[in-house]
Amino acid sequence: MLTVFFAANAAEANAVVESGTLDPAAALLPSVDTGGVSPMALVTLDASITGAEPGAIVDDVLHEPLANLRNGEQLLFRVRPALTAALTRVGDLEQAAANWAATDEMVADGYSAADCLSVMQGLAALAAEAETTERVLYTWLCV
Repeated sequence: MLTVFFAANAAEANAVVESGTLDPAAALLPSVDTGGVSPMALVTLDASITGAEPGAIVDDVLHEPLANLRNGEQLLFRVRPALTAALTRVGDLEQAAANWAATDEMVADGYSAADCLSVMQGLAALAAEAETTERVLYTWLCV
């Protein structure tokens, strides 16, 4: 699995979808490759820094992808605005990463606190850029 977050405005996101590949790098959009971070691991990240209930996040984000290409091999989801905002305000990234690394999903997937910190640093910088450039964050999953 490949999981890439990217920042785009509506026109840029539509162009990525219309390209038929859902590859944000090909569109030269700001992005962060989070490797194989699973959708449920992203839900736990969201819940851990926003305080939202995981079930509500799943219903809000993962229930219906914005785009589904190649029979579900490539999916596009919009990141919840609450997560984008929270990523820009996390005071102690090291502690937040340690908390995320301790979740069942990240332990099962073999991520260390250092791995989680690297992902969160990239996402926090991308979220800040998205807010500055009036873009929103999207997640592209390639399975």
